[in-house]
Amino acid sequence: MKKVMLVAAAATFLACVTATFTPTNASPRQLTPRPVEQVEVFTATRPEKPFVEVGVITGEAMQNDKGAQLASVSYVLERVREEAAKAGCDGVILQPGGTGTYQGTCIVYK
Repeated sequence: MKKVMLVAAAATFLACVTATFTPTNASPRQLTPRPVEQVEVFTATRPEKPFVEVGVITGEAMQNDKGAQLASVSYVLERVREEAAKAGCDGVILQPGGTGTYQGTCIVYK
C-alpha cells in the first residue's frame, strides 16, 4: 500500500510542471531531438559561439491554493532542458519569470 501511495504522489508531483516549446526563427539546420546532456544551459552569460534564437521554452510549476510552488526550481529547470532537447536545441539561455515560471531561449549554433 505504501508503494502505491508513493507512486501516486510521484505522478502528482511530475504532473505539476509543464514545459512548452514555441518556435520563433528559422534554424540554420534541421532540428532533431538530442540527449538532454548535450543541451548547454546558460544563466548568467551568453554563449561565445555565434547562434540563432529558434524558439522560446516556458516551464511552469503549478501552485497550490495558498500560492506555494508544487515543484522545486531545479525540477522545473530540468523540464525546460528536457523540452529543449526534444526540440533539438544546442543550448538554452534561461531567464526566470514570475513565481514558478521559467523561460528559456532555444538556441542553435551557426
